[in-house]
Amino acid sequence: MRERTRDAEFSDYVAGQRVRLVRAARLLTAGDEAAAEDLVQTTLTRLYVHWAKVSRADDPVAYGYRSLTNAFLDERRRAHRWREVAGDLTSDGAEVTADPDTRRLVLEALQQLASDSARSWYCGTSCSTTSPPPPRPSAAPKAP
Repeated sequence: MRERTRDAEFSDYVAGQRVRLVRAARLLTAGDEAAAEDLVQTTLTRLYVHWAKVSRADDPVAYGYRSLTNAFLDERRRAHRWREVAGDLTSDGAEVTADPDTRRLVLEALQQLASDSARSWYCGTSCSTTSPPPPRPSAAPKAP
């Protein structure tokens, strides 16, 4: 009976707080939806394991947010600790081009791509609708 009460209390907590936790997790993960969902699942798992302590807390909602923040920090530390270090990328014999003109063209193309992508993301339109309009003729055609 006690286990059933615990599960019911936790289910009520999840039903009432999950959306808010996902919203907060999305802010912590800079909008990464998948990482936010993973973070909330980790948090809810931790809360369930320690539900007896959580339910006795003065404010279980604040406890949940604090647990979410701690899970985020734990994940960041873990990711930093296990980050892979790239080796020498030219070890396969590929030639590295240090041509300044090629470098400039690539950088300009990347800036244009970033600009188009950002504009379409903020405006909610596709890149084709955000491109500049075609040039107008200088004079109107004359009537026959």
